[in-house]
Amino acid sequence: MIPMPLTYADPPEIRVTMRPTLTGRLPETVVTPLGAHDVTCNSAWRETGEWWKGESEKDFYRVHGDDGFAAIIGRDLDTKEWRLYQLSD
Repeated sequence: MIPMPLTYADPPEIRVTMRPTLTGRLPETVVTPLGAHDVTCNSAWRETGEWWKGESEKDFYRVHGDDGFAAIIGRDLDTKEWRLYQLSD
């Protein structure tokens, strides 16, 4: 059986700490309702969303931890809120 990611229709708010790098800042710790996870960032990108509907830009990060945690997290650039968008097995 192939594991399927859990994508949230209403992504829960999370806390994220960032670490500085030579090219910017990347997630270091992600705190979700399931607990805290030290993470490494696999990739990052920005989406403009449906700007014509007033949706703001978001930065997204694909992260994983040594404890098996794997997720896509995002930060709204207007509100500065972090959300958990997808949780993978």
